[in-house]
Amino acid sequence: MICKICGANETDNPDGICDDCKFCILNDKNVPPNFWKSFFILDSNSYYLIWNSYTDCAEMKINKDEPFGTKPRITNIVATGRFPKELDIVKIYKEVDFPIKEYEPETYPALLVKVKVNGNLKHVTLYKNGKFIITGATSEKDVNDIYDFIFNKLKKCGYF
Repeated sequence: MICKICGANETDNPDGICDDCKFCILNDKNVPPNFWKSFFILDSNSYYLIWNSYTDCAEMKINKDEPFGTKPRITNIVATGRFPKELDIVKIYKEVDFPIKEYEPETYPALLVKVKVNGNLKHVTLYKNGKFIITGATSEKDVNDIYDFIFNKLKKCGYF
């Protein structure tokens, strides 16, 4: 059967909506995430999307001719690099004043640090060999600000 929304894709789904259209609808920012969703075809030009949870029930009429879905947006950048020399993780954990830090060598062989840069907490993982991973940044500027913050903090304590 042909999809009742796009009219282009073939589908075996009982509701007559192809997987591509469902994916776009289910990822629509107007619909709360993790809610049970079902589709009801209204006519050839529109359909209802109904979602509910134990506490909420809502419905939304969507016209076929109106675009739906969202454009991609950057929510997390992961950056890696290496400092000029190896790091003494135990010494850094004890001496450097990071607001949030965690080091459990039995669980993971790296120092996990959270730093507040540009108003938000970002995660930095520091390894003994000098490598680092920055996560949580939303722009290249964030990545560079986080790196500069960590590097200057380590430099003040005499590591570089």
